[in-house]
Amino acid sequence: MWSYRLQTQLGQDGRLVEALLEEAARYDPTLTPERLLDLGQMFFARLALEQQDTKAWVLVQRLDLEREQFEFDQAKFKETLRSKLQAGLDVLAHAFKCNPEAMELYQEARVLITQETR
Repeated sequence: MWSYRLQTQLGQDGRLVEALLEEAARYDPTLTPERLLDLGQMFFARLALEQQDTKAWVLVQRLDLEREQFEFDQAKFKETLRSKLQAGLDVLAHAFKCNPEAMELYQEARVLITQETR
């Protein structure tokens, strides 16, 4: 009984989310994945509040915190990677200073690393 009711509710909610997303895409064809995530968070938070479902509310908030922690960890990892790569390139620059061809390759590598680790 409970499983059937839950499946029915999720089906209705899924159709509502799809309709909302289609509507949002009509108004904003540049809808980004980040904005889509925000809309989903708002939808499920509102649904939890309307149904006075504290467990769902806690779950939505926990997922949002985990996403923020992941984004923070990802940014920290990129910064660490960028620092290590730049330090390695600095060592190479010193070794290549007498070789113009090698220095040209070094400069290209430095640009690529800077672009890829933003």
